[in-house]
Amino acid sequence: MMLCNKHSYRTGLWFLACIVLSSCQAVFTFSPFSALQRDPDNLPPEQQVAWAENALASGDAASMTEAYALIADLLENDPDNPELNLLAVDLAIGGSGLAGLLSSIDPEAGMSSLDEALAGLNYTLLDAVDDHMAVVSAQGGAISSSQYVNAGAAIVASEANAAGGFDNVDWTTPSDNLQTAIDYAELGGVDIESYFS
Repeated sequence: MMLCNKHSYRTGLWFLACIVLSSCQAVFTFSPFSALQRDPDNLPPEQQVAWAENALASGDAASMTEAYALIADLLENDPDNPELNLLAVDLAIGGSGLAGLLSSIDPEAGMSSLDEALAGLNYTLLDAVDDHMAVVSAQGGAISSSQYVNAGAAIVASEANAAGGFDNVDWTTPSDNLQTAIDYAELGGVDIESYFS
């Protein structure tokens, strides 16, 4: 009788352990508050900005693209807001894939790997960078040196795409957009032309 109780006790423990271990995934991935998560479109503006900042911090291009659209909607009612425009710059650069451009470059292939990487960028977002930067500059917004450099790189990527590759960008007589990119990079402390010419 004692053996039977000891055996039942062990069996019960093993059974309980199996249930606990098999349900770990459900326990650790289930959130009782998931039904309470709100669509960011339905949040008040301050919370939409916080949501967009979290998307930026996530480093996820798809989240940043979605957050950019959210901030662009807010800018329709407040187009001269330097903070929102600067957030839009950062989201556009992150969402465009430009941040990942350098990681996809093959140093052995040189400029050809840069040209191949151009195909994966979102130019709708990149082309918006200059407009947002112009507003931030006009409104006296605080732009960091890295934001200047990133904005310059975004414009250069757009110019290279339009020219059919980095080798086709005319650095000797730069277009107005390319000159803006050069100026932004210089404000960030970088001679961007030396990287691509």
